[in-house]
Amino acid sequence: MNYRRIFISNSYVHLIIVAYNRKNIFTTNIELLRQAFKNAKKIFNFKIVAICVLPNHIHVILNPENIKEYPEIITSIKYYFSKNYNVGVETPTYGYSNNKKLVGYT
Repeated sequence: MNYRRIFISNSYVHLIIVAYNRKNIFTTNIELLRQAFKNAKKIFNFKIVAICVLPNHIHVILNPENIKEYPEIITSIKYYFSKNYNVGVETPTYGYSNNKKLVGYT
């Protein structure tokens, strides 16, 4: 897929996070999902404006302090959730293993 991300300072971002193979894992693991967001907030400065958690996907509206970090914010949430819940993927596919921000990230 060839797309471009638009980074407009002081803007809001609407994102949809979909579970691997659309498995119904989010509402039954809501505490793990909350922890994934809390851990992302330890690393990045952003506000959650709105969030809608459905069984197999999430809608979230974020207001990141640094708009260029929103892909990393979502990646960190996905990474944490995937690392702490077996979603059928042997290793995370988000390319974060070498990111210095996530060293010691649990």
